[in-house]
Amino acid sequence: MLMKSGAKLIKSFIFGLALFMCLPLGARASVDLPLLSDQTEYVTIEAEEQDLVGAPTAYMDARAESGARLRIHEALKQHAEAIDISEYRMTYEEAGALLKDIIYWDSSLFYVQPYCGATISRPEGYVIYLYPKYIQNEDEIAKALKRAVRESNITPDMSDLQKMLALHNWLVVNCQYDYTFSKFSVYDALVTGSAVCQGYKDSYEMLLRYVGILEVGTASGGNHTWNQVKVDGQWYNIDTTWDSNAIERQSLGIMYYGNFMGSDTKFSNHTFEEQDHGCTSTLYDKDAWWNAGGKKVASSVIPIDGAGSWRIGYDNSTMSLIYHAEATGAEKVVYRFPDSTWGYRNGNHFTYYDYCYGVLQRTSGTTFANDAKNIYCITDQGIVSVIYTYTGTDGRNIFGIQVKDGKLEAQIGLTPSRTESEIKSIPIGQYIDTQDPEEKLIAEFVKRMYRVTLDREADADGLQYYVSRLQSGEVDGATVAQFFVGSPEFQNKKLSQEAYIKAMYSAFFDRVPADSEILWWKNQMATGLSRKYVLSCFVNSPEFLEVCRKAGITRGSMVLAEGEEYEVDLEKLGEFVDRLYEKALKRPSESDGRQYYIEQISTRKITAEQAAKNFFFSPEFESFKTSDQEYIERLYLTFMGRASEPDGMYYWLNKMRGGMTREQVLSSFAASQEFKKIMEGFGIR
Repeated sequence: MLMKSGAKLIKSFIFGLALFMCLPLGARASVDLPLLSDQTEYVTIEAEEQDLVGAPTAYMDARAESGARLRIHEALKQHAEAIDISEYRMTYEEAGALLKDIIYWDSSLFYVQPYCGATISRPEGYVIYLYPKYIQNEDEIAKALKRAVRESNITPDMSDLQKMLALHNWLVVNCQYDYTFSKFSVYDALVTGSAVCQGYKDSYEMLLRYVGILEVGTASGGNHTWNQVKVDGQWYNIDTTWDSNAIERQSLGIMYYGNFMGSDTKFSNHTFEEQDHGCTSTLYDKDAWWNAGGKKVASSVIPIDGAGSWRIGYDNSTMSLIYHAEATGAEKVVYRFPDSTWGYRNGNHFTYYDYCYGVLQRTSGTTFANDAKNIYCITDQGIVSVIYTYTGTDGRNIFGIQVKDGKLEAQIGLTPSRTESEIKSIPIGQYIDTQDPEEKLIAEFVKRMYRVTLDREADADGLQYYVSRLQSGEVDGATVAQFFVGSPEFQNKKLSQEAYIKAMYSAFFDRVPADSEILWWKNQMATGLSRKYVLSCFVNSPEFLEVCRKAGITRGSMVLAEGEEYEVDLEKLGEFVDRLYEKALKRPSESDGRQYYIEQISTRKITAEQAAKNFFFSPEFESFKTSDQEYIERLYLTFMGRASEPDGMYYWLNKMRGGMTREQVLSSFAASQEFKKIMEGFGIR
């Protein structure tokens, strides 16, 4: 008995370790507990803001955690009103942490609030049901989120700080403050384009979550609220509302970063009544690079990719295009603009503006800039070319540009006042890539699946089929991946164990595995874990989630049926079927019947227990007209591999005389530990 328990413990450890390696674990949570009844209590679960994701949950069994994760994730995708998680015996702390971990790791679940109700059993304290809370106007908000990310020109390789800058730029321009003080929601801010501070704050948090920035908090006071975001281990305040207010009615393209990435000290003009985190770092309080190192430039900074960003510099009336390297912070001047002074003539007197009205704008992978007389197109390689020159002799200047609805608008006037200027539309179609960037990313995802799993390029029809369905959300990344790996083309390659592991890394993670990673998986598979189990670990992993997020698609999940985590040895399975014929029917198997049961059991259409039951309730067995004693004896031989003992025979005969049916007796034998051991001997789990 001791040896059996030890073996079982080792298997449980291996299975749990594999799940731990493939799945993120939740963080702890806090709750409010209003009591409803003596038997259950309804609680509102809301995770704490600190350390939202990735903290190991030592008190949760890895297998139970993974089962609960898949159950909750699938239910949230179906917008379930209630989720039964009673079988996982989770405390409300574990459930709250897991819920938030799930919705923060899968950006497609943006419509789920990071808190929910629950009923809890007493006195055990385990959650019976979760009651998720969903946002309203989900479809319209989903479109707005995609539009914001697309128009922000975010690329997968950008740092968190670059993404934060790009989304800040988009939100403060595309949302105007609601002076009716009646619009508070994400829908108001992202869809209608007007909201009070609550709408700004919640929208910025949702945008950050949508691109994978998970650690976001809140501060409030003085009837106002704003965001807090963690970057490189430090928390900072960000107030998009006040930055948006600062550019209202200003000249086109003006940006303001006075409330971006500030310490509590810098935010001394804010009233702090409540805050999730203290923001003590003053790293960006003065002369942050996005503030151009001075006060005479009010242009957006433009992250172009993960390597770096464009910004405008202005020194001694000289306007420059500067490249800021992300990794080192080093900067270099790429171009000096020839017409860098703004002003107007009043009679014989010329008035100069000691200020730079040149700004940067970006759309569809191309950056545009203006000086006082010209508009420029700038490639990511730093090639600058003039696409428009104002040739009027009336003394007017270009006081800024903006991209709107795929078009470029220029503000031309004598003064920076937008209301006193002409807004001229500049054609830019020939300078931008009009192909949907989201569609391009999804296409690359599908092309990689073709190359890795099928060893060929995608055909046009197949590519369009998968791209359109992934883009619409009709299917998710997990579904498509399983189709390719499960296809006859892939299966017929008959890859070795090592080649299979390498294919998983290439298809799902888009990288080559380290030797240690290959060895780890080979060791796991040596214990009997199936290729299908390995596939599920890759599909359900955080790394594949990030790959899907970068491709702009929903990851989804893969759920295994009972027993599918183990490899099936068809030769041993055939021997098991032969044994059923021999013990139950007392004859050799025939080829058709043998092959039928091998196929049914190996594909999990029926269990080994169900197969055994079929033998005992077949017309052939019933034709034997066995007595109860003969029936029990054959059960002993089949399910326990031994003859009955007198006490056992008496026990079962007595049960049957008391009304237990033959089917019930068989079910008890099939559930015995002895039969499980026999099945394990044939590689059946």
